[in-house]
Amino acid sequence: MQQTTRSDLSLFYGINGQSGMGDTDELLRLVKSHQLAGLIFTSNPWLLAKTPLITEPDIPRVGLAQEGEFPGVTAVNLPGFEERCLQEMCARGRRRVGLILTDHQDADQWVTLARSMGIEVRPEWVQTVPLFQPALARNVAQLLMSPHYSQRPDGLIIADDNLVPAATAGLAAAGLQVPDDADVIAHTNFPWPTPSAVAALRIGFDSRAILEACVRVIDAKRAGEDVPPVVEVTAQTEDEIVRNPLFRNSPALAGES
Repeated sequence: MQQTTRSDLSLFYGINGQSGMGDTDELLRLVKSHQLAGLIFTSNPWLLAKTPLITEPDIPRVGLAQEGEFPGVTAVNLPGFEERCLQEMCARGRRRVGLILTDHQDADQWVTLARSMGIEVRPEWVQTVPLFQPALARNVAQLLMSPHYSQRPDGLIIADDNLVPAATAGLAAAGLQVPDDADVIAHTNFPWPTPSAVAALRIGFDSRAILEACVRVIDAKRAGEDVPPVVEVTAQTEDEIVRNPLFRNSPALAGES
């Protein structure tokens, strides 16, 4: 695909396909009048499947979805997060790992993968917190890693950045010493890590790389080029992203623990 050109980005919020909700009406107007070079869906657009935001012809589209899920929408996949987190735990000698997940994540997938890598994950070490109630992660983490719990894990993965501030506050309240007691991995959407009350290895996806990939797809579609049905942006550690010459001047990462 051709190199990304300079693009003007307009942000639309609260889009669920229903008139009167958020910026839906304005976005629908622009789509129907073909005033947009393309559409980027930053989450799965399943609510929009039967609206002009998906069905209006001749508009390049790309978004976070599965291959072939929506006709005409090039899928952006974000693979490798689970594997990378568990690999990093293994590299640190951790073999008893706890998980704090959101209710949107597949606990069975995590556990199956961990056990295939020789990592012990007990049922009581897998805790789920509602995505829209992240404050609940504080007590969950404090209980899971309490020094009074003799069978606590020696590693903990906080699998969504929305949970990181509350969960790590719970770890600090439990008196967890990192890495003496356990290692902690925190999901991050770079370049803006959410605050962490304890030292944590940041692993996640760089939103700038995702945006760059999406704009490349739209540019290529507008130029009439062949575009693959799926574009992938893989998980990385904070150190890897900082070393990337394209993104190393990120003030949000400087000095962030």
